[in-house]
Amino acid sequence: MSVTEIVVATTTFADKTQAAEMAKRVVSARAAACAQIDGPFESHYGWQGKICQETEWRLTMKTANSSLDRLASIVLATHPYDLPQWVVVQAFQTSDPYRDWVIASVTPGSEFTASQFTGSEATAEESGG
Repeated sequence: MSVTEIVVATTTFADKTQAAEMAKRVVSARAAACAQIDGPFESHYGWQGKICQETEWRLTMKTANSSLDRLASIVLATHPYDLPQWVVVQAFQTSDPYRDWVIASVTPGSEFTASQFTGSEATAEESGG
């Protein structure tokens, strides 16, 4: 285990379809190694002088510090909300193989399989990010 250069970014969406579209967009662009959707959950917040309550879906994305600006650009430029949640936290610790996989996943031009990181014959898709 090591202190890492991996970050976890989260944003929210009004429905699961929007979250899934963004997940596909950022992983396809190799701006995020993986994206996970959870929800629905209930959000309460103040907006334009009113207290609001909405059902939302959370998108959690893992990337390397070196790809964070690219990830933020994609998410913030294409997000349907006027003011989307954009919260990024530094991963304090990850396993070395997971860290290496995330970095390779967001490095344009790098090719990889899960066996490079785990010793197994599974593909990166099978490893479940």
